[in-house]
Amino acid sequence: MNEQYCFTPDDIALFLLLSEMPLRDGNEMLDDLFHAHNMELIPAYRQSFRLFREAVRVSSAMITLEDHDYAEAELIIHELNLSMPEWGEYDDFTSYFKFTRLSLLYSGIEYRRLKLRTLLKVFGYRRRSEQLMQKIHAAMDTLQLQAYLKGHVPCDLSEIQIDQMVMIRLI
Repeated sequence: MNEQYCFTPDDIALFLLLSEMPLRDGNEMLDDLFHAHNMELIPAYRQSFRLFREAVRVSSAMITLEDHDYAEAELIIHELNLSMPEWGEYDDFTSYFKFTRLSLLYSGIEYRRLKLRTLLKVFGYRRRSEQLMQKIHAAMDTLQLQAYLKGHVPCDLSEIQIDQMVMIRLI
């Protein structure tokens, strides 16, 4: 799997925070991710569950910090010889579809329903270009997501009407 589509501790921490998952369920999710979906994690965290869990906890703590507390936390993390979370280049579509995959795996929902126009609008687009659709297809294919029309009919987002309702499901 292309590393761009692998889950980072930041992705997982943000999902846990936004989904307001109880601690016990979050721990079960981390255990399942590590053991059942290990190849979907970035390579640095595939070998040690302890390292993976701690990286998610550090990311969670950093996400919830106030700006004035961030510098102090950075110093403490450095003194403990831990590494700061790396905030790499942010890719909206990839992050959106990674979040969608985590939601479908761990929140109990079977699909995410939306209109293509809504998805494009959220990210500041009005029309779909070939390049944009390739980017969306790459993210969905790699993350094993499929778009369906009503009646569970698979569809290609570049070929449907922009106002058609689609459901995104796990393959």
